[in-house]
Amino acid sequence: MWTLDTLAAVLLRPPAIYEQSKPAWDDPGDLDEPEERGLPADVEAAASAVFRECRGAPHRLSELAALGAHHAEDVADVCLLDDVIHLAAAGRFVAGGGFGEDDPGSASTGLAAALEGLAAEADRTPLVGGRWCGDDLLVGRASDLAIREAEGTAGGAVVASGERLP
Repeated sequence: MWTLDTLAAVLLRPPAIYEQSKPAWDDPGDLDEPEERGLPADVEAAASAVFRECRGAPHRLSELAALGAHHAEDVADVCLLDDVIHLAAAGRFVAGGGFGEDDPGSASTGLAAALEGLAAEADRTPLVGGRWCGDDLLVGRASDLAIREAEGTAGGAVVASGERLP
């Protein structure tokens, strides 16, 4: 049972001070700047060569992946090259053929230069084989894809904007 004296002593006691050690901070001079990382040069060169093929005529993503397989002896990581080809094509589909304001893709060299002006569309043709699944995108210059669409050879494709064309 609590008495008034005990209750007052508990409630009015001085606050407990706990001993805490000061945090150990690193010396800012000990911290290294992280290396800027990007694609290995061999993978970027091979992927750029693959996407330059789309300048002449539109190519299916499966064809681009097969072209990338021909560069297997030129690159150290074939799976990375395959991933870059698939993701760059998907990026062209999402971007609608243009680079966003925050996209450093306006560079005039490397893979960004090879992808500049390219677009992708999906016509519900399934992608077969490989580690990826989904639509076998058609990648090419936006003007070539528009001509293909105007000629009616695309079969009502879903273009990069995500809208269904007549």
